[in-house]
Amino acid sequence: MMDNTTNKGFSSLFLIAVVFYIWHTTIPALGYKTPAVLFAGCILFLYAYIFVKNRIISNSVGSILPILGLYFLELVYSGTSNFAIKIYQILQMGLYPLLILYIAKYGNERLVRFLFWAVIGSYVFTAITTYAGCIMYPGAARTLALPEEEMGANIFAMYKMANIGNLTFTYSLVLLIPQLIFLIKSRIVKRLQSITMLVVLVITILETEYTTALLLMTICFSLFFIPVHITKKHIWGLITVAGIIFIFSKLFIGDLLIGVSSSVGSETMAARLNDLGMILKNGMKSADEGDVGSRMELYNMSIQSFLKSPLLGGIKSIGGHSLFFDSLGRFGLLGLAAFVISYKKIWSEFYKPFSVTPYYGYLLFSFILLVVMAFFNPKDNLSVVTFTIPLFTLFYNQQYESSLDRQ
Repeated sequence: MMDNTTNKGFSSLFLIAVVFYIWHTTIPALGYKTPAVLFAGCILFLYAYIFVKNRIISNSVGSILPILGLYFLELVYSGTSNFAIKIYQILQMGLYPLLILYIAKYGNERLVRFLFWAVIGSYVFTAITTYAGCIMYPGAARTLALPEEEMGANIFAMYKMANIGNLTFTYSLVLLIPQLIFLIKSRIVKRLQSITMLVVLVITILETEYTTALLLMTICFSLFFIPVHITKKHIWGLITVAGIIFIFSKLFIGDLLIGVSSSVGSETMAARLNDLGMILKNGMKSADEGDVGSRMELYNMSIQSFLKSPLLGGIKSIGGHSLFFDSLGRFGLLGLAAFVISYKKIWSEFYKPFSVTPYYGYLLFSFILLVVMAFFNPKDNLSVVTFTIPLFTLFYNQQYESSLDRQ
């Protein structure tokens, strides 16, 4: 059990600030309506609380800085353009891992349990409103992936006030799927609660019309077919078996995707599933036309930018649809180094320490999903992988310790 050494005079205010900070990200309507000054004040208060009170181990900052490598490169390459905004963004993103390190060291059971339900509850709430919003405004979640000026200020405001999640939110839900599956299988919480949360997330992902999210979510369901307590060997074995099945069943999978595409209500998802099916059946020559082909061209644009200036990058003509390839095109080998160091540090700081726990395999699965997403999407989902999922691990650990105490 974790000891609570928090100053009692600040604990309630700190808790309110943490919840507000997280909800600002997970509840779009709250983030949209909150004055920028108020949110900036919340960020500064949390930093002050952690550092002025000397509530964190001395090497924590050194642990966090490598995670933000790509953000620092963006700051350097942008020069004086939007310098203050870039610094503010770094402070925002750096606060997620800093907070979880503080909570892990000084939080007690009550704090962890409250934050867990406050955070997961906010995801479920926004998932429900996103599902409803996408029914009222078809394609709204996909539209929110566009710049505000491109979709129009009125549309942007309407979708935000309807609390509709965007691309980043949708893929955050996918990263949480393995953790909800563990909750269902382990019965750490009441099974009805965890099943309900999983169903809400699944129908929301379906309604947002993000095809890659749908496919990754489907892969997550394979976790139901292996033991409750899984290890690294289980995960790599699962991946190996899945790879072998894929290699020898490409034609069947292609036909399956084409068949599914004809029954999907979303035209966007139907087109992409059909394109993927045709590629599996006929090879990459089928990707020359259609949405998948357009996406491949955007990836290639970033790769070509990298080849033009592989050492330091600096070319701004990137595809904008892949964090990994865009980092290569924008920053060259420096971007590759920053990407590898960032993900390696996330792994070693927040996931590897739990390698002997019963839930390690589910953490590993979420991390693998994160890496895969980095190749297909431009967002890093840093808040989820450096705060939300580590918060799950603290909650898991708390429940297992409590069960041992009862024994």
